[in-house]
Amino acid sequence: MAADSLAALLNELSTLEPPKRNGWFRWMHHEFAGRNWRSGNFIFSWEPAAVDLWKRIDDCLNASTMDPCEISRLIIPLAEKHPHSLGWASPRLLSKVAWNHLKPSSRGIAFAAATQGLNDYLWEKVLPFLKQMHESELEIDFDSEAATEATCNLIASNLLDEFSTPFDSISNWGDAQIERLDYRGNAEDPDWKDDLAPLSRLSIDRCLEGAVRMGNISAAQRCLAAGANPDIGVWKLERSCNERLSALGYALESIGERPAGAEMAETLLDGGANARGTEYGGYNKPLFLALYKKQWNLADRLLDEGAGFDGGSPAPGQAKSKRENRWLYFDYELSRDKLNWIHENMGPVVTLCDIGQQVCFHSAHGHGGNHYSFLSVLLSGDQIPRLEHFEERGLPLTPSAVDLMKLIQSGDDTMLTYLFKRLEAGPAAAEKVSEFRNLFSG
Repeated sequence: MAADSLAALLNELSTLEPPKRNGWFRWMHHEFAGRNWRSGNFIFSWEPAAVDLWKRIDDCLNASTMDPCEISRLIIPLAEKHPHSLGWASPRLLSKVAWNHLKPSSRGIAFAAATQGLNDYLWEKVLPFLKQMHESELEIDFDSEAATEATCNLIASNLLDEFSTPFDSISNWGDAQIERLDYRGNAEDPDWKDDLAPLSRLSIDRCLEGAVRMGNISAAQRCLAAGANPDIGVWKLERSCNERLSALGYALESIGERPAGAEMAETLLDGGANARGTEYGGYNKPLFLALYKKQWNLADRLLDEGAGFDGGSPAPGQAKSKRENRWLYFDYELSRDKLNWIHENMGPVVTLCDIGQQVCFHSAHGHGGNHYSFLSVLLSGDQIPRLEHFEERGLPLTPSAVDLMKLIQSGDDTMLTYLFKRLEAGPAAAEKVSEFRNLFSG
């Protein structure tokens, strides 16, 4: 690479203003990026221009025979101006050339940015330089954002114990406020502004959020002990849907998808999380999720600590038309004709609850999502003992037309017979079931 090319790159970098550091929470802004953080799959990430320039400068210097003192003379002023971009782009250049000459505050910013490389793709390239910098006797001064960035990335990579310096000073930065941005580093996007606004901006809460998202129990315990709010909201943004959850709800919903979901839920409850959940995540959605995930002991603990079978909201679009006196249902994979038939033909022989008043909870997915009631997740023949147990604890046993339709279509006649008996439905109910199946068998 020609020397004047290096000079041009350095000159271009000198003209740039340092970008805002707030865009670095990529894996916390987007659920898909979070799941793939350790694999280095940053499909939805972005890089500031300064990061690209540092990478190209590093390539030039690798191919250069320039005197090390001359390299330092050229690099250090720009490293002081752009420490975050340098740490993000090249931990090698940071460690080998700039580290010993930077101000303590610039070291903190650069070190924090370098922790973004702690994924499976870059792990072996980045970790040795991080260890070298962390173990040096030079002072590292982490401002609140650098400390939060480093701590969250170390939590995500399960290295918080090995690199303890940022978290050790949490009493100095834990109550600092950091702006919430979307995964593109944008605070003003109207698509996400309302979802981001209710979320905590406190640094210590951001660290707890990182621990909950990544299933890091020991880190969550340390954050809670340091004063993190166990009832923080967690915004679950996917590629084609999004969902609002409390930290407790997120832990429960992640069971089977992320490690330590049940243990994380217990940890948050031990740390003072409200068993009823939060307004942001939906009151009593944690109880619904515990039942949905078949976490019976956790469901009992939630009920013991104040949860109940209320909360939620009526499923949207499920309302009675005054003009036609018919029931209209708008939910994913629900047939309006079938539900109208259930309501109008089985309603007179089986006690049904008013669908517009039933407590429901939304589970998001790429097609929009489904609405579930507390009862619906227990309506299977092998769950009769559980159903009886939670009925004793306050679970309403009266199904909606949606619950009954799904049960009839499942072919679970064991639960259907049990339910009709409990509801004191006569023989006409079974006859209507046969009629429904014959009518809609195709």
